[in-house]
Amino acid sequence: MVEKLVPLLEQQAQTLLELWNVVVQQREALREERLSSLQDLMKKAQALSSRARALEAAREKETNSLAGILGCAPVLSEFVPRLAEAEAGRLRSAGDGLCKAVLKLKSEMQILSRLVEQSTMLGELLIGEWRRLEGSFGTPTGGFDFRG
Repeated sequence: MVEKLVPLLEQQAQTLLELWNVVVQQREALREERLSSLQDLMKKAQALSSRARALEAAREKETNSLAGILGCAPVLSEFVPRLAEAEAGRLRSAGDGLCKAVLKLKSEMQILSRLVEQSTMLGELLIGEWRRLEGSFGTPTGGFDFRG
C-alpha cells in the first residue's frame, strides 16, 4: 500500500536536502559578498523549491488516498499501526528522513534570514552615512557655492 508514498517522501527529503545545500552556499556567498554567484544560487533555489512544491502536492494526494483506504486521518502516526510491520518500517523511516530534512532546511533558512536582515541594516546604515557626508560637502549636485 505504501509503494507510491515512500518514494515520494524520499524524493521530497532529497530535494529539500539539495535545497539546504544551496541555502548554505547562498549564506557563504552573502557573507563573502559574491553577488554574481548569489544570483545563480537564487535560480537554483527557486527551481528546487518548485520541485519540492510539486512533490508536496503529489505526497498530499497519495497521503489522502492511503488515508481513504486505511480509514484514518492522513498522517503518518495514523498509518503506521494499520500497516504490516515491513511497510510501517519503510514508511516510518521515509517520514523520519523527510522530517529531518525539513528541520535542517528550516534552521539554515533562519540563519540566512538573519544574515540578510543584518546585511540590509548595514546597507541602510552606509547609505545614510553617505547621504550625510554628501550633504556636508555642499549642494546636492556635488558642487560648492562660492557666493559672497
